[in-house]
Amino acid sequence: EYPLFYYGRIILHNQPSVEAAKFISFFLSQEVQERVLSGTALTPVSPLIPTEIEALTAHIQQTHLISSRGLVLSGQIFAGIALFLVGVRFISSSLKKVANRRIQKLFSRWSDNLGVGALWGFLSGAVAQSSSSAAFVLTGMVAGNIMKMKSALYILSWAEIGTTLLVFLATWNLNLAILYFLSISGLLYAFDKKGKHQQILLAMFGLGLLLFGFDMIKSTAADLAQTLWIQNMMEMGTELPILLFLLGAVLRTLTQSSSTVALLAIPMAHAGIIDLNQVLLTFSGATAGSGISGIIMSSSISGMSRQVALVKSFADFSSSIVLVMLLQISMFIGDNSLNLIFKFLGNTVEEKAVWGFLFVKVMPGLIMLSLTTPLKRIAERFSPPSRVETLARLKFVQENALQDPDTALQLTAKESDRVVSRLPSYLQPLRKEESDIQVHGELNDLHQAATELNGAINEIFTELFGQDMRKNDAETLIHIQNQHRIQENLEQQLYELTILLGQDLKNQELAKAQQMMIEGLHAILTFAAGTVEKTDIQDLKLLLNMTGDRSGLVAGMRKSYLGGSEIISPDSRSTFLHMTNVYQRIVWLLNSWTQSRINIVQSETN
Repeated sequence: EYPLFYYGRIILHNQPSVEAAKFISFFLSQEVQERVLSGTALTPVSPLIPTEIEALTAHIQQTHLISSRGLVLSGQIFAGIALFLVGVRFISSSLKKVANRRIQKLFSRWSDNLGVGALWGFLSGAVAQSSSSAAFVLTGMVAGNIMKMKSALYILSWAEIGTTLLVFLATWNLNLAILYFLSISGLLYAFDKKGKHQQILLAMFGLGLLLFGFDMIKSTAADLAQTLWIQNMMEMGTELPILLFLLGAVLRTLTQSSSTVALLAIPMAHAGIIDLNQVLLTFSGATAGSGISGIIMSSSISGMSRQVALVKSFADFSSSIVLVMLLQISMFIGDNSLNLIFKFLGNTVEEKAVWGFLFVKVMPGLIMLSLTTPLKRIAERFSPPSRVETLARLKFVQENALQDPDTALQLTAKESDRVVSRLPSYLQPLRKEESDIQVHGELNDLHQAATELNGAINEIFTELFGQDMRKNDAETLIHIQNQHRIQENLEQQLYELTILLGQDLKNQELAKAQQMMIEGLHAILTFAAGTVEKTDIQDLKLLLNMTGDRSGLVAGMRKSYLGGSEIISPDSRSTFLHMTNVYQRIVWLLNSWTQSRINIVQSETN
């Protein structure tokens, strides 16, 4: 207060007013106020002496230092958030690429084991010191079909409990371990020249970035918990309890750790500033802050990837409401009711507060597990599955469907047919003359979904070939796999052709040719999709004739449109030639696919 004493004298000397008096009464203690105002009564004071000027200069320099420090702290917090979000993106994208059925079954078996899931969740919460980081790791696994939603919520409920270990021990410092993990995973990813384990290493590196970002946020924001204004708010909370709730929510949102809130509130209770009831009110505010943090941090993702975080946030909000209601009931019954409840858990207020913190962390997990279905429905309403996620999801082949090879063959064939039934949709936007943004958006969604679905179907083929089956079933499986390989290539070529057909060749005649190809190919693809819905050997033979050799037709088209006298730019000429080549290749692939399908129908008939 020494610099503020002279700062108060300057204000009174230069601008004696009520505002000056308010400044002094707000910032200075009663003793210093009396020293400033003694004998002056808001009259000008004596001129400043050199020591006063020196003190004032030091105060100004300190103010600038605090301002600079604030910029540094805010920069570190934003950098931590950025690293966290990048880590989430790396984990989700890499796990999607390595999520074959073998890994899915392995993780599903682990996560379905209650003991393993509980241990995994508890350790992840204890190591990360935050259930939010565990939530976003599990989010990537659910999005990658590696884990079920219910299993993820079970693990997450134990992660909530794991975070209490820090409060019990209060000695954990994982900064060094996180730095080593980040550096080792980053170096392994950088020097993986063959790229065999690239996606796994990228997921590990993303996990390192996520944890490092969390550590930056917590280590930077932890200084806020030691500031005088927060401690003053804790004291004010004794008179206005809502401030304790809000303080807990704000601190949890900023620090990304409920343990930080607990480690601040418990010493305040030990000092007698707040009682056990008010400590638990602060903890309930931290629970609400956890829900707020989950919504904020998941705002950059959508679809199924966000649903785990939303379910956790909704459970946090529900838990916070229940806790506040219980505290209100306790206060209505009597101030000693909580002490009676926690009497058997500890003798001191600190011990009771620690067990109270454990109870507060258990509550969201119980809500998540008991209300999984309604919470999931609410999360789906706020973050419905994206179009890609819906289209790429297996519809017929479930987890245990491959135990019977005969049934598995039929279901796998249905999954493969879904890709063909969507092919007419690739060209549909071009027929409606929609904007380029709409065309490319719908096309990219269809292509990405087809790529993911084809990959899942190929994993099923690999698993089926490893099972014992009859000779006829094995031959049928080979035919279905060959047909699927053809339609994989067909989908890729159609995706490329659709992009070409959407280009403006800046020539009216070529535009007519483009539209003819669009309409003709769309008609053929629509007919092919119809043979999938209802298999008829006569329709397949008709489709075989429709997709016969068209080399003469394509050659005539090139000669007719490119051999005229009208000037066509080199780029347009090259694009049109490439377009007709891809068109011819697609028709040939459709013919091969039809012949393969005829072979399958005939083999099933025989």
